[in-house]
Amino acid sequence: MATTTTAPAAKVRDVLDAMRTVQSEDDRWHLAEALHVLIPNGAEGFGDIIDEANKAGVLGKLSENTLRLYRDTAKRWPAASRVKGVSFSAHREAMVMIGSTGDTKAAEKLLGDLAKGGGPDKVTVASVRREAAIRQKRAVPTTARTAPKGIDVLADLEDSAKQVIAAINTLAGDGARLDKVHSGLSKSLQRVEALQVKARAKSPKVAPTTTTPAKQTPKNAPAKNGAAKRAKGDLRDIG
Repeated sequence: MATTTTAPAAKVRDVLDAMRTVQSEDDRWHLAEALHVLIPNGAEGFGDIIDEANKAGVLGKLSENTLRLYRDTAKRWPAASRVKGVSFSAHREAMVMIGSTGDTKAAEKLLGDLAKGGGPDKVTVASVRREAAIRQKRAVPTTARTAPKGIDVLADLEDSAKQVIAAINTLAGDGARLDKVHSGLSKSLQRVEALQVKARAKSPKVAPTTTTPAKQTPKNAPAKNGAAKRAKGDLRDIG
């Protein structure tokens, strides 16, 4: 496969333009299709795309492996075989059912059945992985569990982030969303650190406490009450 140095400039430009904004599922399909046109087969040429994207400042967090996965998704899912309304990410996950044969029939049926059951917008990477495991009679991956709902994020983070981690586990294999989660977590940590600095600066300095020694009665001090009266000559209490 020819590299970008000999590939038509227009095709290279189409890929770079598609890389400028990769946020929605439609954006991912657009990039995948542009890559398929530029590099229809093989692995050569992706390194050159990375170099060109770096020069143009559009690479972001995309890697050679991610670009290959995008291209392979477009290659194995031509427009006529895609299930309408089902996301790019779900189609990419369903590729595991296709194997090296390139036959999309079983995967297409799986996606179609899921779309009919809950609607195309409800077909997620986790639901595809779970259903594929059931149909292939494999153990359902633990990462295919449904993300917990109604998380009290702050309370969960204070408790070792167990529920947040469980939710993140459902994204296994979805590189694009994991990249976004990583970015969000990094921003969250930066904010926490900034607030910690402010909190420490505002904390009042506590002066060292001093303990007032208890008053001690001199050994020769006169006793109170009856003993004091006796000391003054009052003998009424003497029996």
